[in-house]
Amino acid sequence: MTEEEKAARAAKIRETKARQQQEMEEAERRREERRKAKREQLWTSNNYCSCRISLSEDEDEDDETILSDSDGILFENTI
Repeated sequence: MTEEEKAARAAKIRETKARQQQEMEEAERRREERRKAKREQLWTSNNYCSCRISLSEDEDEDDETILSDSDGILFENTI
């Protein structure tokens, strides 16, 4: 094998490795975009489901307002 053939072969190998690396990076970028989209979709579907609940033992007393989400986690307690 001549030096020119060796150089051509080495250049082809470098090009192949560079292309494979670029393809892997592109695939990882697409996977990350899909993960991000799924995360945002879950966030919007599960978030801001809170409602205001007024609790009072007596009508004359000030209302106690509690903000909670659908799972019952308290976000704010104003007494």
